[in-house]
Amino acid sequence: MQRKPSPEFAKIIETPNHFYFGPVELSYVVSNSTKVEKFGDKYIVTTSFIADDYTKYDEDEMNN
Repeated sequence: MQRKPSPEFAKIIETPNHFYFGPVELSYVVSNSTKVEKFGDKYIVTTSFIADDYTKYDEDEMNN
């Protein structure tokens, strides 16, 4: 069995007017309740997102 590679964790940058999750700017959908906790050599970042709609699929393939 071949082992899957470890995930590459996103870099998050937050300023008073911007919130970047990797290369994606999310400032218009993130609420102002960001919580950051140190977790070993990584960080746990918890925030809320505002959305017009939300869909959860039971499988990764969304185009069934």
